[in-house]
Amino acid sequence: MRHNSKKVLVSEKTLERRLKRAVELRGGKYVKQAYTRAGDPDRMCLLPVNLVWFVELKSEGKQPSKLQAARLRELKRMGFNTKVVNDNKSYLELITDFDNHQLIQ
Repeated sequence: MRHNSKKVLVSEKTLERRLKRAVELRGGKYVKQAYTRAGDPDRMCLLPVNLVWFVELKSEGKQPSKLQAARLRELKRMGFNTKVVNDNKSYLELITDFDNHQLIQ
């Protein structure tokens, strides 16, 4: 019997559900922005103790467009936290950052 060893890619929808739940479990608000400029990150994570993250979600293996990457850099230069989440590793890194920040406060 032959096993299919194809890697199952994580969809943007799956990452979004996980992230929303993680933010809410930490007492935060998960905002899916509707009225933004082209290229702006479409998710904002608002966590207790004044922690704001702008997050661009992509399906596994996908990258933000050039305009999206430029908008994330612009927000980062303004002092905001930004992250592209496009696989389980980047999702876990973001959750770790949430938890580390809350521990410091």
